[in-house]
Amino acid sequence: MSLPRLVTYAGSVDQVQQALAHGADHLIVEDPRLGIRSWLGEPRRDHDFSDLQGLMAAARFQRPELRLSLNCDALYGDGDEALLTAALRAARDGGCDAVRFQDPGLMQLLRQVAPELQAELATEMAGACIASVAVYAAEGFAYQCLSNDWPQADLQQLRAALPQLQCEILVHGPVLIQYSARRQLSAHGQWNGSLGGDSAALPATPWHTVVVDGRPYPFADNYHGNLMYNTFDRSLYPHLDLLQDLQLSGWLIDGRGQSPEYLQRALSAFAAARQGGQGSANPDTWAALQASAPRRFKPGFFLANNTDRCFEDCAEDNESLHVFGEVIDVIRDGPVTIQMYADLPQDPQQRQGLYLATPEGRRCAVEWPALRNLSGNAISAASAGDILQMPWSKGCIPGSKVLSDSQF
Repeated sequence: MSLPRLVTYAGSVDQVQQALAHGADHLIVEDPRLGIRSWLGEPRRDHDFSDLQGLMAAARFQRPELRLSLNCDALYGDGDEALLTAALRAARDGGCDAVRFQDPGLMQLLRQVAPELQAELATEMAGACIASVAVYAAEGFAYQCLSNDWPQADLQQLRAALPQLQCEILVHGPVLIQYSARRQLSAHGQWNGSLGGDSAALPATPWHTVVVDGRPYPFADNYHGNLMYNTFDRSLYPHLDLLQDLQLSGWLIDGRGQSPEYLQRALSAFAAARQGGQGSANPDTWAALQASAPRRFKPGFFLANNTDRCFEDCAEDNESLHVFGEVIDVIRDGPVTIQMYADLPQDPQQRQGLYLATPEGRRCAVEWPALRNLSGNAISAASAGDILQMPWSKGCIPGSKVLSDSQF
């Protein structure tokens, strides 16, 4: 069994040296004109990629066997063909092995300009469907960085269905949840925070904190459009046994915009784990990873995508139960938001007969006297179609149902 490559991004010679010194063996080189998160200098519109070729040469000189890719993850229009053509030629002449696209339609341009280069597809916010992965593979994308929506069990099914496909997933780093080529100009130029990097690593374009229902989301507006990260970073370090079982081609570690320690510690940790085999997670290493991060770590959907679980899948087991509503949002230590499908009983004794059941079948307590509407005002009644909120209780997750064992 071959070991997965450690994959990361680099946009400067210093970043190349840092990545290679800490175990990376697949570098994705970046340029601000091509990557939506390349925090390097001022915007440029010219087609001179000599600096990028110098970066490729520096990487290849230090590690001749290195896999080298060019990142082109922005959304492009027909007017960008000249820029992309120049970039693809630079990648070809600079010794790249592959070009990484978010837009699969760019395969046609790659075949015209630099057919000797491999195509890597990295649709970060695409679905988690074996059929769509197979379609892209048939179109020539033999190497795919899969979205963060894939649970580990589904990844196992994908590996069994498409054993020849080279697969990569994000194992450590921020999670992109929104990207649009449209700009949010009202926020432009009002940067009020960083993503954890020092002043020398500040983004070339402003980042903001957008708070939604008490959750802070990093949000950026730049000349590529606007993008948003999740409130947490993803790390699969505590779940190395499940990760190693997948026998992936690449483990992606994304340290763009973060402190040098963030990337260095992550690369070193996963490099050691890759060599150590099953059960090689180290508690001290995990503590160091957490200490270097500006946000908390979660595995995300890797363990279980509960939004794909459906109460109705167990309809036969639950046919005697009556559904009064569904949890549509949960904020830890904050409100639980419920959409009602039926009128909430007025009788207190009947109301106490209601409970929450998670998609896995766990039951959660309900504090029915403490109900509020979306404006935060206390309410005593709710009808079918209403949206209400109640206090958070441990174990409650989106998709949980408000149930009763009997019809009132």
